[in-house]
Amino acid sequence: MMAAITAAKAGAKVRLLEKMPALGRKLLLTGQGRCNVTNNLDPKQFIADCGPGARFLHGVLNRFSSQETLDFFEKLGVRLVLERGGRYFPESQRSLDILLALQKALKQAGAEVVAGARVLNVTRQPGGFKIATSEKTYTADSLVIATGGRSYPATGSTGDGYGFAQELGHSIVPTRPCDVPLVVREDFVRQLQGLSLKNVELKFSQGRNKASFFGEMLFTHYGISGPMALDASRPAGQWLKEGPVQCSLDLKPALSNEVLDQRLLRDMDLQGRKTYKNLLKGLMPSSLIPVFCSLSRISPDILVNQLNKEQRGTVRKLLKGIDFTVIGLRGYDEAVVTVGGVELSEVNPKTMESKRTPGLYFCGEVLDLDGPCGGYNLQIAWSTGFAAGSSA
Repeated sequence: MMAAITAAKAGAKVRLLEKMPALGRKLLLTGQGRCNVTNNLDPKQFIADCGPGARFLHGVLNRFSSQETLDFFEKLGVRLVLERGGRYFPESQRSLDILLALQKALKQAGAEVVAGARVLNVTRQPGGFKIATSEKTYTADSLVIATGGRSYPATGSTGDGYGFAQELGHSIVPTRPCDVPLVVREDFVRQLQGLSLKNVELKFSQGRNKASFFGEMLFTHYGISGPMALDASRPAGQWLKEGPVQCSLDLKPALSNEVLDQRLLRDMDLQGRKTYKNLLKGLMPSSLIPVFCSLSRISPDILVNQLNKEQRGTVRKLLKGIDFTVIGLRGYDEAVVTVGGVELSEVNPKTMESKRTPGLYFCGEVLDLDGPCGGYNLQIAWSTGFAAGSSA
């Protein structure tokens, strides 16, 4: 949509072919229906957060930054507000308002939208391209492929663009789901299904590889989800190629081992006549207590004043590290983004034009570009879409 708006504003005759019956189905899902439009990071930090390959974005982010995104939507009548974590959402808290603004901009710019047009194949022909759909065939002088990745296939993104890119001479970096929940081996995790934790830390490791995340998480029937798990799926997904990934949950990341030990001594002194399970009520959610007791191998009904030093050490150690094993990722139908895509070295980073096929442009998730949760992936869409549209 951004590419079509920008190209039409620049004076081109634009036709946008939409596979689904209506535009923007995936956009409506973003930010849990609230649409995290962008963030407030400067380009340098934005690129650092997205990893080494994101250096490709340097030019387009400086050309169309988060401030340009804010201005773009403000001019269309959508006020954006800054929330915690430097994330911008529509003041209305409705992703629909972002979609309606884009549709309004498409109409104002004079871009034609053809919905329900599933593209079957794309071929190069003298002076342009031939695009065959299930209904009819179109021709174009320039072509922008903006088909997204494979995530949330029910919204229409089923990886079609990778095939079109290959037909037109491009290499595809193998794809995998990302910003996706993690599958865990241990059965005790399933007993915690539905438990949400805040202000905790997850530490992941495999050999020399290490990563840690602080924030919120959710236990599920298959493993873990929530913001931390989604962010962790980026490194964990890469490491899983070599085997399982170890994970440790720190329930008290703000407390050092020494401070936590002192707190346990104080609590045990004050609550000596209570049971072990009652002592734990002041340290964790009640639904976690049975599992914690089982992992500590301490009877839930033992009196606190009967706990010895070794058992206190076991409790402290578990509070700072409940260990489990990540053995996989959930699928594309639960993934926010797709890792992999059109090889970046084959695309001009200033214009988004193919280096292999003149007149062909790429933008958004079909490229081997992705970022963590927090407005990164939509900003990549706005910036690369603007560059592709204006260049095309």
